[in-house]
Parts: sequence; structure tokens; C-alpha cells
Amino acid sequence: MIFNIEKSNISGITIVPPSKSHTIRSIIISTLADGKTIINSPLKSMDIYSTLEACIKIGAEIDICNKGFIIKGTNGNLKVPLNTIDVGNSGTSLRFLTGICSLIDGISILTGDNSIKNRPIQPLLDSLNYLGADCRTISGNGNPPIVIKGKIRGGTTSINGFTSQYTSSLLICSPLANNYTIIKPINLQEKPYVDMTLEYLSKSGIKFYKNNDYSEFIVPGRQNYKSFRTNIPSDFSSAAFLLAAASIKNSDLTIKKINLKDIQGDKKIIKILRDFGTNIKENGNSVSIKGSNLKGIEVDLSDNPDLLPILSVVGCCAKGKTILKNIEHARIKESDRISVMTNELQKMGAKITEEKDKLIIKNSNLKGTKVHGYNDHRIVMSLAIAGLVAKGKTTVDTVESIYKTFPNFMKTLRDLGAKISMEGNT
Repeated sequence: MIFNIEKSNISGITIVPPSKSHTIRSIIISTLADGKTIINSPLKSMDIYSTLEACIKIGAEIDICNKGFIIKGTNGNLKVPLNTIDVGNSGTSLRFLTGICSLIDGISILTGDNSIKNRPIQPLLDSLNYLGADCRTISGNGNPPIVIKGKIRGGTTSINGFTSQYTSSLLICSPLANNYTIIKPINLQEKPYVDMTLEYLSKSGIKFYKNNDYSEFIVPGRQNYKSFRTNIPSDFSSAAFLLAAASIKNSDLTIKKINLKDIQGDKKIIKILRDFGTNIKENGNSVSIKGSNLKGIEVDLSDNPDLLPILSVVGCCAKGKTILKNIEHARIKESDRISVMTNELQKMGAKITEEKDKLIIKNSNLKGTKVHGYNDHRIVMSLAIAGLVAKGKTTVDTVESIYKTFPNFMKTLRDLGAKISMEGNT
């Protein structure tokens, strides 16, 4: 399916979907807990349903209702999955479930779609093997599908910090090992996502110790996860697209029902857009923005790689030069987001240069054209926002990927005044 977008303004009041990161963590951890966990207002998307189906296969009992999910956990007594666990397009689910399946006294097989089969998992498998599991990739190339045989005992392991999901996976499974586990991340990126994981561990009664510099975590074994009740907050990663759109279009926009005190790392979008020159006001549980003349800045995205696609669009609309740095880990998302945004924005006339861990962007007059979304939700939505400022019509393909995190993205933009439509494959 494709989006057709024409140059247009947006304004008004809106809300954004619940957080995918919060929702997946709450499902995964409630699967390990005793009793029933109540998850209110979760995101309901492709990734979430893949996670729910996977957790059912390993023993969780899940009731999906209007308000959310009620999950009866396994109290750590996980079942051997009788069939292959398919995570679809969810990299977060793959990595978290890899850790969880290392707790099962039996064999688990995990796979996903073509994108998942090209995303590295070997560093996590190596760490789990050090802790007593027997994990390998079927093809031997370090990517899924993978075979896991538990059960981990605990011990000491280092882990590549290139993606925080490796560290989070180890933190989630290690409380149920028999012995203490010491986790030593190397050059940990995306620290706010690890903080989010730790917040859920605390909510579930799990004890752990960490260094201030995130270089070591110590997790006692033989613990028990406790059930909990939680309300999933709105997603700052989704809000970033709308805030950026208002910023580059010099528009008035308010996003309501958003928790400004939440731990999500991508709430940094507010500070970053302010640094660009946007006027943003925070008022209780809402954010109001008034776009203005933007000036290029230098931004470190080591903790916020998901903001790279949309900020590359903002950089095109800012005077002078914008540098997005420390972004190499954005290459192992649903697509190589550094190369993809460079290639697609260049098609639109952008002055953008790619380096190994950096994007250099100069003020550009974008022109509408056909661009490829790479079946990557954040690429698709970023290119759609670029279409709002481009001269002529912009066409973006693989837009069905938005159902991963922001199912009503098009309707939200249209309600705010954007000229955007969807049509089937051509």
C-alpha cells in the first residue's frame, strides 16, 4: 500500500498511541509473574499481538478485553513451546523472548519475518551460553532463526551494548536463574530503555544492583516475579512525528494525555526541537508547539536512535547545518536507517551526507517524488512528514508497516489538516 502526500499544513489538538516499549515489557514480565497482571490501555498493534501469541505458547493465559490485557503468569514455570515462536517483525520481542526461552528446560525455536532474519542476535546467544544455556542460529550466520535449550544457571557475562535490548533481555531472565548473574555491558547505548526495563523489574519485586555508569549489573537468582497493575503511557516515539511536523510547518499543535514524567528516552524530542528553535510549552499532561524558523544544531542520538529518521527531515528544514551523531546502532533496526534516510531524502533533493555513525544535513528545498519505505514504520512516517513540506506530490510505499506502532497515523494527520491518502498496491 502507498501514501500520497501533498504539501499542506497541520494544526489542532490530538493524542498519540500508547507506548510499544512499555507494552511489550509489561506483557513479557507478566508472563513470568505469579497471579494475574492487569495491563490497561496498552498498544494494540502487530508487534503486540506477536508478543501475546508467543507468551501463550510458553504458558501464559491471556484475556484481551476492551480496556487492555489480563495476563495470568507462569510464576516462572514456563512450558516448552510445541511450535516455532514467530515474532513477526518485532525485534524487541525476539531479543526478550530469547532470554526467556533460556529459562525453559527444553528446546525452543524462534524466528520472524525477513527483516528479523537479517537482524543480529549472536552477541545475546553468546552471553546466554556463558550463563549455561545452549543457543545457536540455525544457519550459523548469527541471525535468526535460532534454537535455544535451557536452562541458564547464572554466572558472569559481558554483552555488546550496541543495542540495549541485549542487556534488557539478560536483566529480565537472570532473576530466575539458580545463581547470581553479573552482567557487564560494553559501551551501552539506549540507556533510557534499560532504565525502563529496570523500572518494571522493581514494579515486580525483583532485586538488582547497578553501577552508576551502567557498566555492571548484579542480579540475585532464585527470585520470583510478582503480578502488578499498570497503565501504559502515550508513546513519545510516535509523538515525535507530529511534533516535528508542526515544527517544520510553523504550525500550532497540542498533544494531550501524554505523561511528561515518564521514563521514555524519546521524550528528548521536546528538548531537541527547542534547541532547533521551536516554541514548545509543557502544561500538565499536554504539550503545545508553535513552529518557527529553525536553525541547524548538533544532536547526540546515542540514547535515542529511533528519533534519527524524523530528525533528518527536521534537519532539511533548518537553516545552516545539522549533525546527527553517535547513530551507528540505527543501522540494525528494521532497516539501515542511516543509509535509507540518506538515499530517500536525496531523491527528494536533500543535501544530506552519510558517515559511519553520523548524518550531516544542510538546509534543503525538498521536492515530491516516489520514495521507498523499506517496510520500516519510522521510515514511512518520516518520509510522509517530509511530504508535507515538499513541492508537489510525494508517494511512500510499504505503509502497512505503520500498524507496528501508530495504526491511526494517516487519520490523525488528516484530522489535523494534512493532505494525505492511502491506496492499494500499484
